[in-house]
Amino acid sequence: MKSVLQTANGEQRSSTRLWLTFILLGALAVRLLAAIFWDVCYAHGGFVYGDSDGYWTLAQNVASGKPYEYFGRQIFRMPGYPLFLAALQTIFGTSMPILYARLGGAVLATVCVWQTWAIAQLLNGEKSGLIAAAIAALYPEFVLISPMILSETLFSVFMLAQVFFWIRCFISSRWQDAILMGLFAGLATLVKPGWILFTPGALAAIGLYRLWKRTGSIKLFLQGVVSIAVMFLALTPWAYRNYRISGRWIFTTLQGGPSLMDGLNPDADGSSNMAFMADVYERFGAKANGQVDNIEQELQVNDYTRRAAWDWATSNPGKACQLAVVKLMRTWSPFPNQSTFSKLSIRLTMGVPYILLWIFTIYSLNCSGQKTNFWLLFVLLAIYICGIPLLFVGSIRYRLPAMWLMCILATKQKQQEENCI
Repeated sequence: MKSVLQTANGEQRSSTRLWLTFILLGALAVRLLAAIFWDVCYAHGGFVYGDSDGYWTLAQNVASGKPYEYFGRQIFRMPGYPLFLAALQTIFGTSMPILYARLGGAVLATVCVWQTWAIAQLLNGEKSGLIAAAIAALYPEFVLISPMILSETLFSVFMLAQVFFWIRCFISSRWQDAILMGLFAGLATLVKPGWILFTPGALAAIGLYRLWKRTGSIKLFLQGVVSIAVMFLALTPWAYRNYRISGRWIFTTLQGGPSLMDGLNPDADGSSNMAFMADVYERFGAKANGQVDNIEQELQVNDYTRRAAWDWATSNPGKACQLAVVKLMRTWSPFPNQSTFSKLSIRLTMGVPYILLWIFTIYSLNCSGQKTNFWLLFVLLAIYICGIPLLFVGSIRYRLPAMWLMCILATKQKQQEENCI
């Protein structure tokens, strides 16, 4: 009998590996084709978004041994994604075609599909893992973002790794999982600075919830503290580098002020339009194109724009609230906000899967009588994402972390007992 069970389990694992391989190869093929199509038909071998040039230039500087700066700005972007691009440029040369980086993004995006499978099967078993991976492999937003020279895909790799070890820590309460969760939280923040508050905030919220339910423990509290400590430890080399340059411990960047003013100013419409920055740079003696002469100008620009944004918001609370609603709608819109993607076929391709994913996610939450740690994590992440447009601009790019988790929630079956709260 034992031999029969072992044989059946072995055949099931072999079948799972076969299906997973098929899904991953399919995901990679779709993303490679998307990279080539985007490069040839849309980007024409160049960049579509302004952020891309900044990432690319910083990567070239790193790969060629030049200072880490863009138009003289030394604390302009987090180093995570430029380092990834620099690694590619070290291999293929700083003048490599941008297509190579797009193909690298396709590989990273396929890793995200595998991570989705790993989290889903950890929570719900192998069948749910394969379904979640299949959804992630074909979900249009994930395919579309993968060839762009933007930080979202690399961030998703680290974010999903953080979630995986976070869930393992929920299940087993092992110290190594808490440490790895904190490490990947730090790595994710080194890619996208807006992530820095999520982990401490979510751990605090979960701790308060457990305290209210009387299900907490000293060990869980200490593991949360260790995770946060490891996260900031991972950020410390970057913060120390910034301290040596500016005299301030800066764990993120000096783009917080300009980004805040981008979302909160008299002419803001919810999208990103930083044309106002030309006047700001000139105010402090920098060039209109953003070229600064020293770190003091960079600090002054950040401080000024941060104060100006807050002053406008506090002086115009009604307009700020109306703008927040517009930005929330942009972030959670079923359809792309850009006119580039205004064709009906594109809107249907993007909108229908998005709506279906929400339907299955809400159904899975309602049909189960159990609320889980993963369910709570998703709710906290959705709240955090809703908070971003209140301050900054609205974009479907900001909702991508939640969409990865929704691929897993949409396949939820009966939960493991130890994962319940």
